[in-house]
Amino acid sequence: MGMKIITSGVDSEYVLANLCEDLRSKGYEVIEIDFGKFKGNVYEYLEEHLGGPIVYITSAHTNLSLRVASHIAPIFTTLYPNYVSPLEMIAYLKPLVSMYIPHDLLTPYGDTNLNEYRFLDVFDYILAPYQAAEVERMIASKGTKVYEAGWIKYVSDYKHYRNTQESSEPIEMMLFVSMVEHLRTKYGVNGFVDYLLPLLRSNVHIKLPVWKDIEIIEVALKEIQGVEVVSAQEDSISLIQRSHIVICNGASSIHAEATLLGKPTICLLDDEGITAEDQKKKLEHLHNLHFYDYRSKQAIPDDLLENIRQKSIRPILKNFDFTLVDMLIKQLTVRS
Repeated sequence: MGMKIITSGVDSEYVLANLCEDLRSKGYEVIEIDFGKFKGNVYEYLEEHLGGPIVYITSAHTNLSLRVASHIAPIFTTLYPNYVSPLEMIAYLKPLVSMYIPHDLLTPYGDTNLNEYRFLDVFDYILAPYQAAEVERMIASKGTKVYEAGWIKYVSDYKHYRNTQESSEPIEMMLFVSMVEHLRTKYGVNGFVDYLLPLLRSNVHIKLPVWKDIEIIEVALKEIQGVEVVSAQEDSISLIQRSHIVICNGASSIHAEATLLGKPTICLLDDEGITAEDQKKKLEHLHNLHFYDYRSKQAIPDDLLENIRQKSIRPILKNFDFTLVDMLIKQLTVRS
């Protein structure tokens, strides 16, 4: 049997679709498992596809199993009862080689609550979005090779990979929403919309992340006159590139993506899910990021928006290198 590529992740944390399409175009057999969509028993499903050498690629939190999630994020176990962590997948698949591609640009190698960096050496390759040398210093085992591959969500020809005719028209303000599960659980759908209402003016586009039943909130937002609701399925990077100002709550990968792409970015400071002080600590290393206190739920003043709008800087993010993944797999083919 020929080599198979198996990938895994969950909903907005599954960022490998473009890579999989590229690999299929090169003739590889690719099996994608997005636990936001997958139904049934994953082990039974995999059993049907086992045989021959396997390359395993993941963008999921390395050691976030259902058992761990039941202690630190119980809602995760309810939303994704069939989820299997990368550690469990590696133990089951026994792949010829495994690769880790981060899904979060803000904390690519995990937040402090999971100590994920301690598990990086279970992978053969880490495809870092940037600063590969710093990642190498975090890894205990020298058997793990780190490559600076660029940002997986930053694709030079995204229209080809997304098969989309997305508009290239500029966007005045692009509002991305994080902490979705926290806000929905705390306030319900109507309260979620009320939370955002002061920000929703006629020149604002809004995008929610890919998450379970997110369409219900999208429908509610579309009832607000003049607001452009962008499908959760749309590519965030292309939206950021078209935007004059990017706005996001929480402490999100969006903040990192937008600032590293040179866009003036506003972080809405409040205490929803993460305190305002913790937000500042997590984001303080980012340039071109502006904090706005949203605890009083007041609209952002026009003069502040106009001032921020003038502060674009040179982008430093690099497109993801698909050819690197192909090269690493071809090396395996020769060896096996």
